[in-house]
Amino acid sequence: EVGETYVIYLKNGSSTQLNLEGQKGSFEVLWYNPRREDSLLKSGIKNVEGGAWREIGPPPQEPYADWAVLVRKKDM
Repeated sequence: EVGETYVIYLKNGSSTQLNLEGQKGSFEVLWYNPRREDSLLKSGIKNVEGGAWREIGPPPQEPYADWAVLVRKKDM
């Protein structure tokens, strides 16, 4: 849902940016390892602010493997 929840799939890991232009508030960045079906993990960038393109940083481990990233609006 735009402005609330974003899911990004990074094939072969790496890092990316997310367009949060026009969005307000703080969003948490959580990582999911599809190879292990672990719980959600945090990495170096734990939160990003809306209003611009934001770097979400690299995954918490195995930086060249597949990862899914959940970026969701924090409760106010």
